[in-house]
Amino acid sequence: MDVTPEPVDTSSTRQFDTLFGEKSYAEVSDLIAEPLRELLDDVASGRFAEDDLNVDLIRVFHLRILKDVMPDIAGRWRKKAVRVGSHYPPEHFHVDREMRELLDTFGARLLYSEEDIALQLEALAYLEAHTLHVHPFEDFNGRAVRVMVAEAMRRLDFPVLELSVERDTPEHLSYVNALRAWDNHKSLVPLCDFWRDVRFGALS
Repeated sequence: MDVTPEPVDTSSTRQFDTLFGEKSYAEVSDLIAEPLRELLDDVASGRFAEDDLNVDLIRVFHLRILKDVMPDIAGRWRKKAVRVGSHYPPEHFHVDREMRELLDTFGARLLYSEEDIALQLEALAYLEAHTLHVHPFEDFNGRAVRVMVAEAMRRLDFPVLELSVERDTPEHLSYVNALRAWDNHKSLVPLCDFWRDVRFGALS
């Protein structure tokens, strides 16, 4: 059986099979913009305040974003090996275990951080970097991860931030390099710096 990881096209020119036919990345982004906005509004309102920050919740987030456009993959772990650039995420049959372990670890980091802002920031960076490292869904992982991070930030009483990063900008290059630092060296320093200098810097 061929288990060669399938390259994930991360370019803005890729095409997707949707309920509305084949659509470009930009077209799918437009189609899911309103579900994503509504979901983030629900997060801000405390709609998920009583839910555990676990695999069920992030799957619900992914489902909410994609169910009306790409229902075949919405809320479902990926079913094949993939390669994202030079990064090889864990095999698909390890995804559920990896996600459960990372969210347990994230919860422990939050408990340990108490009122320490720097440790809380490090926990958020871990949640973002390691979930993207696992690449649990076939596509549109980033949006589900950002919603999960937004929910965690709300619980920590962090200010509302714009978590998306515009492509083809210096900030996006810094962001990608920060994620690769976790993939390759398990270092959160670049991503913590990005949070502090770019994301929180935008508030000043």
